[in-house]
Amino acid sequence: MKRNIPFIEQHQKTECGLCCVAMVSSFYNHEISVKDLRNLKETGRDGTSFQNLIELLENMGFKVKSFRFPKDRPDVYKQIKVPAIALWESKHFVVVEKVTSKFVWVIDPELGKLRYDLNEFSAGFSEFLISISSSDRVIKQKSKENYGEIYAKLWQSWHYFVPLLFLTFVSYAVSFILPIWTQQLLNQATGGNQFNPAILALNFIIFTLLYFIIMLGQRYLSINLTNDIDKRLNNSVIGRLFQLPYKFFSTRSSGDLIYSINGLGRIRQLFTNQVVLGILDIGFVICILFYFLYIDFFVTIIALMLVVINLLLLLLTRKNLEQKSKSFVIAQNDLQNKQIEMIYSMMGIKMEGFEVRTFKQWKGYLDKYLYRYRASELFSSVVNSLFSIITFISPFILLFIMLLPDNHLGNKLGGIFAVYSLSSLLFGKINSIFDTIVAFYNSKTFLSRILEILGEETEINGVVKHDLNGEIALKNVSFSYTRDSKKVLSNVSIEIKKGEKVAIVGSSGSGKSTLSKLLIGLFPASSGSILFDDLDYNLLDKQYLRQQIGIVPQDMTLFNKTIHENIAGDISVSEEEMTKICKLVNIHDEIMEMPMGYNTLVSEMGMNLSGGQRQRIILARALVKKPKIILLDEATSYLDNVNEKEIMQKFKEQNITIIVIAHRLSTIIDSNQIFVMDKGEIVEQGSHTELLNMKNGLYKKLYQTDY
Repeated sequence: MKRNIPFIEQHQKTECGLCCVAMVSSFYNHEISVKDLRNLKETGRDGTSFQNLIELLENMGFKVKSFRFPKDRPDVYKQIKVPAIALWESKHFVVVEKVTSKFVWVIDPELGKLRYDLNEFSAGFSEFLISISSSDRVIKQKSKENYGEIYAKLWQSWHYFVPLLFLTFVSYAVSFILPIWTQQLLNQATGGNQFNPAILALNFIIFTLLYFIIMLGQRYLSINLTNDIDKRLNNSVIGRLFQLPYKFFSTRSSGDLIYSINGLGRIRQLFTNQVVLGILDIGFVICILFYFLYIDFFVTIIALMLVVINLLLLLLTRKNLEQKSKSFVIAQNDLQNKQIEMIYSMMGIKMEGFEVRTFKQWKGYLDKYLYRYRASELFSSVVNSLFSIITFISPFILLFIMLLPDNHLGNKLGGIFAVYSLSSLLFGKINSIFDTIVAFYNSKTFLSRILEILGEETEINGVVKHDLNGEIALKNVSFSYTRDSKKVLSNVSIEIKKGEKVAIVGSSGSGKSTLSKLLIGLFPASSGSILFDDLDYNLLDKQYLRQQIGIVPQDMTLFNKTIHENIAGDISVSEEEMTKICKLVNIHDEIMEMPMGYNTLVSEMGMNLSGGQRQRIILARALVKKPKIILLDEATSYLDNVNEKEIMQKFKEQNITIIVIAHRLSTIIDSNQIFVMDKGEIVEQGSHTELLNMKNGLYKKLYQTDY
C-alpha cells in the first residue's frame, strides 16, 4: 500500500525547511522529529537555505537531485519526481506530494495539504526544487511524540482523579443496574407476581437520592480536578517559558506563543472530562457485551458487528478528521497573529494610510479561517451524523432480532426491554468514545506545541550572585545565532571601566544591537569570554546579574497601568525616591501637570503620552533598580537636545557605567570610548577627537554624513 506523506506543522516561521525534511523522511519510514532535526541543523533567525536542506538530507542518507523548472512552462511540471521540496514565493518551502496533467498536490508546513491547478502552482512556485529518494543508508525508525511529561503533570492530580474515576464508575454501574432492575419488575408484572408498591416507591426514592449524591460528588470532584490541572499545567508551561533563553523567543512570534498557551484550556478540557469518561466508557461497553453474551450469543454477535462498523468508520475518517482539524487550528492561529500585529501596529497603519491594504490582508486571513472552519465542521458533521444514525438504528436492529420467534429470551418483556435499553447505552457509549478520540486528535496540535515548550532546554545558569561594580570586558568574542550560520560578531575585544560612558556606532547591520545583547548577558558568546568585574559570565546567576543592569531599548513598552506602576514595577519605591528619579530624567514636572499626577493611567502601549514622555518614563524605570550598568539603545531619539544633554550629564554624575548604541552621533561626543563596528568587527576605537583625527576613518565618514 502506498504511504501518504504526513503533515507536520511548523511552530516557527523559520522552520518550514526542517518540517519539509521531516515529512519526506517519514514518507521513507525514517521518522524524525523537527526537534531532532534542529539539533542536526539549527535554523536560527534567518531560516534555512536550499544548500542547508541538501546537506541535511544527504547526511541522513537520502539521494538528492536539484532541478529548475521554468514558471512559464506548467506543462513540464508532470516531470517532477515526487516527493520533492519546492521553493515557494522565494521565501518558503513546501513538499510536492503528487503531480498530474491538471493538478499539483502540495503539503505546506504552515497551511496543511493543498491542491493547486497548474497555473495556481506556477504563481507560487519559485522554479527551484529538490527531488528526494531513499538509499541503503536510510535506516527505518519510528518516532512517537512523548506525552509522558504532560501525563506526569496530570497524574499529580491523582487525589481528585481517582475518586472521580470511582464515582463515575459507580454512576455507570447504576446506569447498568437500572435496566436489569426494570427487567425483573416487568417480568414479575407480566408473570402475575405481586409486589408491594410502597416498597417499590421507597426503593425508587433511595435509588434517586443515591444517584443525585453520586452526580453531585462527580461534579464537585470534576471542578476541583479542572482547577488543579489548570494550575499545574499553567505553572509548568509559564514557569518553563521564564526559564528559557532569550534565543527561544527571538525565533518565535508572540502570537504563536499566545496561541500555544491558550491551547492549555483545550488540553485541560480533554483530560478532565473526556478522558475520564472515555476510560470508563470502554469498560462499560465490555460489561454490556459480556451481559449480552450471558443472555444470547446471537444478539452478542450482531452487537459486535455493529460495534465493528463504528470502529471501521472511525479508522476510515481519522486521518481526514486530524488533517482538517490541524488546518483549521493553523488558520485560526494565523488570523489571531494578524489581529495582534494589526492592533499593535495601528499607529503606523494610520500614519502610512495603509488601512485599506491592511484590511484586505486581514480579510484574506479571515476568509481562509472561515473556509477551513466550514470544511472541518462539515466533515465532522457528516461523520457525526453517520455515527448518530448507527447509534439510533442499532438498538432497533437488536430489538427486531429479539422479537424473532426463535430467540432465547422467549416472550419475556423484561428481558427484551433490558437488552433494548442496554443496547441504547452501548451505542451511546461507542459514540462517546468516538467523540473522545476525535477530541484527542483535535488537541494533538496543542499538545505538540506545549510539548515543544516543555522539551526546550532551559537557560544554563551560574550560581555566583555577584554585586556589580560596573566593569565589563569582552575578550576575543565571536557570536553566531546557530552552529551552522555565519558569524555575526568576530573576535570582538572591549574593556569598559566603572562609570565610563562608551558608545557603539556603525551602519545598519554592522552588529551593534547583537553586541549590546551580549554586553547585558542576553546571548552567550559562541567563543571567547565575557567578564563582569573579571568574573566569567557563565559563572554568574543570570537573573541576579540582569537585575543590576538597566536597559532602555528602541522598542519602548508601557503597560496599561498608572505611571507610578509603570516606573516602579514590583519594586517598592517611596514617593520621595520616585520624585528624585523622575527629576533625574526631567519628567517629574510634566507628570505633576497631569490631572492624576503619578496615578495617571497609561493607555495600551502608552499611546496617550508623547514619544519623549514615554522614553523618559522608560529611562526612569531603568533607574528604579539602581543599576550599576545602563544600556541605552537609541534611547533618547525622541528627546530634544536640551533634555538629552541634561539627562546624560545627570547619568554621568551617578557614576553609572553607560553603554550607548547610537545612530545620532551628536549624543556620544562626550563618551570616554567610542567603538566603531563594521561587518561584525570593531574596526576603530577611541575618543571622539581621536577618531575624527583618523585619516579616511569610518567614524569620520559617519560623523560627516550625520552633519
